[in-house]
Amino acid sequence: MNWMNDSLKRLGLNSLMLGALSGVWGASLYRGMDWLTASYLSSAASTVLTGMAMGLGLCALLASVEDLYNRFWRRAGKTALTAGLLGLVVGGAGFGLAWLLLTVFSAGGDISSGIGAAHWVFIPLLMGLFGGAAGMGSGLSVWRPRRGARRGLTGLGAGALLGLPLTALLALAPEQGWLFEAAFASWGALMALTMFWGERKTVRHWLRILTGPGADSFFPLRGSSVTLGKLESNDIPLLYYQEIFPFHCQLRWEADHYKIVDREQGGMVLVNYRQIHEQDLKHGDLVKLGTALLQYGEAS
Repeated sequence: MNWMNDSLKRLGLNSLMLGALSGVWGASLYRGMDWLTASYLSSAASTVLTGMAMGLGLCALLASVEDLYNRFWRRAGKTALTAGLLGLVVGGAGFGLAWLLLTVFSAGGDISSGIGAAHWVFIPLLMGLFGGAAGMGSGLSVWRPRRGARRGLTGLGAGALLGLPLTALLALAPEQGWLFEAAFASWGALMALTMFWGERKTVRHWLRILTGPGADSFFPLRGSSVTLGKLESNDIPLLYYQEIFPFHCQLRWEADHYKIVDREQGGMVLVNYRQIHEQDLKHGDLVKLGTALLQYGEAS
């Protein structure tokens, strides 16, 4: 399992950096939009637009961490677009509702203490919704609703929980201070680590790429069917390898293990260097598809 721990460390480091970048980007878009609109638009329009800008920045980059790590550039673009649109809706609606409630309740007089208390509910809730949007976007962009729902729930819970220390940091950070970006960078880094590194740490079945440009990458196996092939729409795309067909083969769940099945599109499937049509996989089996060599693993 040493190779898996090494891969997790690399994935964790990259997730932290990309997640931190998403936090900084979201906070910067928020401040930039606030600066652009404050003098020219009504407070309601300015509030909604700043929320949309933050949602776009946070969700678009956070959702595409995994695809960027694996260099799935087109899939990363689709993921960023899908999650970014969800973030726009969540951010606009959330900030708009906050403005509306603030306007209604402020009519009664001084509510500064109430606003301070509401932050401890509003910010974790909003960050949970942003995390959920990022998780949903990472699945919906490749037409995997179940994957999107699972990651959406993970993002919702993790985002809300991490929103509590974010609220504490923001209480110390005026919007003009560097701590504002640092707070969101911390949130984004921990979110990325939770959503992508954590998913692999708990997985029970996986495929590891041994050779070529994707060497040492590994993919968690979940669900009743996992496809492998040249196209990015596959669950495991093998983009940078020769002799790989668009939909080369499939893994099917069989009670307590996976079975590999040749899709019969012309490309050969070799298990332990023997050509097969379909075969049950055991821990340590080598799978060769074109010029790509992979290894199947199971947690003991």
